[in-house]
Amino acid sequence: MRFLVQKVFLILLLLAARDLYAQQEVVWRETKYHSFVINKLNECRDMFLSPMIRKSCQRVHFIGGADVATLMETPKGMRPQPKEYLCPKYIATHLGIFRNGASYIVPKDILDKYGRELIGRPDNCQFIIPKEQMDCILEQAAGDVSKIEAALGVPSGRWAGRELSRIDILCPEDFHLRIPTGNEEGVNDLWIPGGYLWQGYREAIISQIPQGAYVETKIKTNDK
Repeated sequence: MRFLVQKVFLILLLLAARDLYAQQEVVWRETKYHSFVINKLNECRDMFLSPMIRKSCQRVHFIGGADVATLMETPKGMRPQPKEYLCPKYIATHLGIFRNGASYIVPKDILDKYGRELIGRPDNCQFIIPKEQMDCILEQAAGDVSKIEAALGVPSGRWAGRELSRIDILCPEDFHLRIPTGNEEGVNDLWIPGGYLWQGYREAIISQIPQGAYVETKIKTNDK
């Protein structure tokens, strides 16, 4: 009887090990596919995301069987609307954070060239982060443009040697505040579904902002 129990236990253990190995293979494949994103997340989270801000991050609640890997691998332009894979409570909570103010950074020469009467991306998909998180980024970067680029997912060197302006929007909910779909023109390979940058900062998008609804502030950098 004891031998039979040991045999059954061994079979169950082997079956469990097989399932665990199969699951691990999936994780390995996904990790390899998104290794650049994962490495950047590990490098930058502690550098820029303060413990207080990190605690405010909520776990992304997917519905309908959706998952990060599948959504990321879906070709840009074909990704579903966030309401199709995120629960309504999650969306409301996420966007509620932005009602305390939102910010984004833009090179001053862009504003000088296109004017300040109506700012933001012409496709009405301007990416923003909560104002308090922008405060955190600029404080931690201490004028280092490369750190600001890294924190916001901007390609390295794109802002080097350029004057930067911070744009603060007091009421972003007045400009069609929403979670990005991943189909926006400004989305790159580092996009993650659920409204977060890979460093852990929240993100959202809004339409263009008219003069009078935003405040422009020059950013002091080590380059300028």
